[in-house]
Amino acid sequence: MNKLFEIEDSGFYQLYDTNLSAAQDLFIFCRMCRQSFPLKVKAEPRARVRCACGHKSPLSDFDVFDDPERLEQFSSFYRRIVSAVKNVLTEAGIPTPPSGRYVPYREGHVEDESDIRESYVAVDSDEQSSVSPYAERISELKDYLEAARGDVIDVHEVLSKIIALSYSRRGSDEEARALCHKCCRADLTLAPRVVRESKRRRSEGESPRLSFSSFKHLSIMLEEEGRLKSAYRVCQKAKQLGLKRYEPRMKRLATAIKHAKAAKSKAKRATKGGS
Repeated sequence: MNKLFEIEDSGFYQLYDTNLSAAQDLFIFCRMCRQSFPLKVKAEPRARVRCACGHKSPLSDFDVFDDPERLEQFSSFYRRIVSAVKNVLTEAGIPTPPSGRYVPYREGHVEDESDIRESYVAVDSDEQSSVSPYAERISELKDYLEAARGDVIDVHEVLSKIIALSYSRRGSDEEARALCHKCCRADLTLAPRVVRESKRRRSEGESPRLSFSSFKHLSIMLEEEGRLKSAYRVCQKAKQLGLKRYEPRMKRLATAIKHAKAAKSKAKRATKGGS
């Protein structure tokens, strides 16, 4: 058994059995969003893995553990290190580096790299909570949200993390669905300011990275709830902001709205005819 497997000097922890041919239960830490998640996969370092934040890389570019306790120890330590470094930079008046969960921003172009239907690993809630308890993580993020109030991009980033967590539980937890709705709408309201601030920082020589998932999350939830017109309007707002790849969704929603309207009219005529 090779318990510490590292690809050259990548710097990523690879603490799992690389010789097993069968799929195994692993616990992954993503440094881009500083989130962890469980995954059952054949332990092939070149296997492509996608985090809920949208980061997609070979398994060797994530920190991988076969023991959830070791993952928790590492992730807790890593987050403390990042927080400490950020505090030192802030106190020194040095701009903090942009988070890796943002994609490059170009004038007139805001890219939405979130592919919601591919971003979540299919695991049950008990397995997921054994890695990072949902309620504890949400509480922590809410504290971060309060602390980030002075920085519109930091607020957007924390909202995005809350949205990612709550969205993944929306089918079994009504409170999570409600929280996801609330944070998505807050992020939609904030979006124009986030874009303006990103442009301002770019003009000052920074290289901000910007990504939105709230529009797609919210449009999918509204569609699930049968609120097709509202889902369509969310897509319109995304397109107006400059997000890409919303045209197919808008076209499909427009067709669904048309069919729903026709079915309603038909049912109404049938009711009148029978009375």
